[in-house]
Amino acid sequence: MTKLNAYRAFGVLGLTLATPMAALANDGLMFSGYSAKTLGMSGAGAAHPTDSQIGALNPAGFAFTGNRVDLTGVALSVDINSTVLGGDYSDDPIIAAPLPSVSYQFNDQWAFGLSTYGVGVMVDYGEPIPPAPGVTDTGATLMQLVLAPSVAYKLNEDHAIGASLLLAGQYFELSGLQAYGAPDEGDTGSFGVGFSIGYMGNLNEDFRVSASYFSQIHMGDLEGYENHLADETDVDLPARAILGLAYDVTPQLTLLADYNWIDWKSVTPLGNEFPGSFVLGAPDGPGAGWKEQHIVKIGAEYALNDHWTLRGGVSRSSLLWEKENNALNYLTPVTPRTHVALGASYKASENREWSFAWNRALSREQRGDGISTGTDLETRIDTFAVSYGWTF
Repeated sequence: MTKLNAYRAFGVLGLTLATPMAALANDGLMFSGYSAKTLGMSGAGAAHPTDSQIGALNPAGFAFTGNRVDLTGVALSVDINSTVLGGDYSDDPIIAAPLPSVSYQFNDQWAFGLSTYGVGVMVDYGEPIPPAPGVTDTGATLMQLVLAPSVAYKLNEDHAIGASLLLAGQYFELSGLQAYGAPDEGDTGSFGVGFSIGYMGNLNEDFRVSASYFSQIHMGDLEGYENHLADETDVDLPARAILGLAYDVTPQLTLLADYNWIDWKSVTPLGNEFPGSFVLGAPDGPGAGWKEQHIVKIGAEYALNDHWTLRGGVSRSSLLWEKENNALNYLTPVTPRTHVALGASYKASENREWSFAWNRALSREQRGDGISTGTDLETRIDTFAVSYGWTF
């Protein structure tokens, strides 16, 4: 298989597994939650391992999930409205895809798992921005799929550590920027490897804590885009850290709080200020001006009876970029800062359950200022998720 065909094959896999994560997210280009259970609490749940997607939050959680398979189906309805150089443009995709995960308890101490999750952006305005002769469309697709095989080790009954190998691939295409001297180069991709480590523990019978760190994943070059992206062609996945708390107020009610830190600033095409050196592709070339992001997620879970569990949550993130950096962010218009969410699970039998969630990233407009005056961005995202969990 040629390198380009491998990237295209990865693109098909990414579309199948990670498109909902890549359409648009609110934690920068990352999704608010990784299963119907966490989505129903606005992403909270790092210290509350209830399904096998826990590896996307903390690999140590596999020590407490037992033997199970989870399959999540997600559908996104996205509403993007951008004003660029006085012209109005929009995109409103509806996207659906599955996302599987599995965990396996090898013995009393060792457990293994696999979580899958995606990162990225997918925007297609259907017309050139700005208008240019011979240009019919402007859009950007960056899909980064992470496969996270993990191992967890129980230090004792209440405490565990874990680690994951993060195997990442990315599929990239950028079009419609000829007016800026950036010709269409078609689709390409690259691969990278990183790691994550974590700790999870029960401090007492009611209170649990979680701490994890995910390394920056240094991706390979995106061939053909040397003169498009700041620092030539390197679009890495950022380092991130998650702290989580879970408290059982009663046997039925659990309250959760997570703090997420994501280092977008270190991903050069996103972190460089606009306009930088004005030289496309240079290490100090124009970028999106993204900063380190800080996110607080609050959730609650209530066991109504033996069959039904109800959930809700809210999250709030720091400002991702200043309004002076709006100019290039019409390609990554992740303006929402607040999520609200509702969810539920139905236990159909001793080893089968269904979970449901609705998560809204509230619409927010960010109007450009300074050199970005005239570029105004507004996005809203509704996410609907259904998960089927089977324990064995």
